[in-house]
Amino acid sequence: MERGMLNATSAGNGGGRAFRPGRRWLFALAAVVVVVVAGGLVLVLSPGRQTKYPAQDLSYGSLPSWLPKSAREPAADKPQMEVATAAKPILSEEQGYTVHAELPGGTADVTAVGPSVPGYVTRYAESGVWPAGKQVPSTFSVTFADVKGTIPVSAGAFQVEDAQYHHFGASLSMTNKSSVPAVVRTGQTVTVVVHTETTEGQGAIAWNPVGNKTLIAWIYQLELD
Repeated sequence: MERGMLNATSAGNGGGRAFRPGRRWLFALAAVVVVVVAGGLVLVLSPGRQTKYPAQDLSYGSLPSWLPKSAREPAADKPQMEVATAAKPILSEEQGYTVHAELPGGTADVTAVGPSVPGYVTRYAESGVWPAGKQVPSTFSVTFADVKGTIPVSAGAFQVEDAQYHHFGASLSMTNKSSVPAVVRTGQTVTVVVHTETTEGQGAIAWNPVGNKTLIAWIYQLELD
């Protein structure tokens, strides 16, 4: 038998003649295909037919609503939290970022935000009245969250340093006018206000909760005009 050819035999021809479909047979096959395709389109386009997926948002650039949520909404690119220990302090974190602090008596997520300066300082600086390099009364907000164990809190643990290596001490207060706690305990979330001084330009606020060694330092940039 030759490849691609079927030999059909019959009593009438004695065999030996290759079988090839005639024109009538081809026309009949084409008619059947047209009918099948048309029937499929009618079923798909019927008004009452249920679709496989719910209605989709077809606006330009949108993704189908039937996709899993994880596919339609990419995960936020969250920076990994730094971990500060006595053996590995974090000395150049940006203000506003959280650092996980590990102390002998407990752990906490600590965030420093600032500095904030009085409005009159900004107005004087914009009008050229505030002298360049003059110290600015400033505050930072420091929050202790997800506390486990105990975390000591004291004014002496905070210090500000400017770009000229001038050091400024601090005092503490609470936004609700209550007394500043000596420690923050498991389950508490506490924000203290650090009152200090800064100068225009770059500086850092350091937290030394145990001894004189800095555990975390947040870098800030102060622009008055």
